[in-house]
Amino acid sequence: MPRLGGRRWGFWMAEMRDEILKTAQAQMSLGGYGNLNFASIAEALGTTRANVHHHFKNKEGLALEVTRQYTMGVLEMAKGMAEDNPGDFKGLIGALEKHIVDSIRESGKESACICGQLIKEHDIPESLREMASGFLKQSDAMLEAAISAAQDAGNLPKEIDPNKMARVTHAMIIGIDDMALIFDDRNVAADYVDGLLTEWVNHYRA
Repeated sequence: MPRLGGRRWGFWMAEMRDEILKTAQAQMSLGGYGNLNFASIAEALGTTRANVHHHFKNKEGLALEVTRQYTMGVLEMAKGMAEDNPGDFKGLIGALEKHIVDSIRESGKESACICGQLIKEHDIPESLREMASGFLKQSDAMLEAAISAAQDAGNLPKEIDPNKMARVTHAMIIGIDDMALIFDDRNVAADYVDGLLTEWVNHYRA
């Protein structure tokens, strides 16, 4: 640990905390809570486990902060996309798909949805399960609102059940996310899933 004083020490500590969170997020994207490991985080950052524990007392606390930041970021991004495509669900899906594909090309398997990984695990803290479940419900609600707005704008058929279509959409996004994990080559993975969501949503005619 470097010998720093005053403001420089504070900046270094804040930077280390951010790096811990980034490394932990990459681990959780690849394997959820079970893949989170303080020793490997310390090794990757060239620091000690004690320093990691200085910032986060235990695994649950670190996982909760990673998941909190991840879910807030995703929801804020999706909200912005919905606002950019008012009444245009197909436009929203196109924007979401572009983000997914671009993320896969840039980060490969580390772009996988953390909550999608968490919901597959049986042995995780209840606090973490509740946070992941809450994120899925909020995502469904956002999609449902966008579908209803598209119906009101005459861009989707009125007979569609917005709640059901929201759940189908979310299931497809999670499925595409998982499909991309099959491939080690990030460009192959991105090419494999690119266009699937837009092709599906374009079948719906108002």
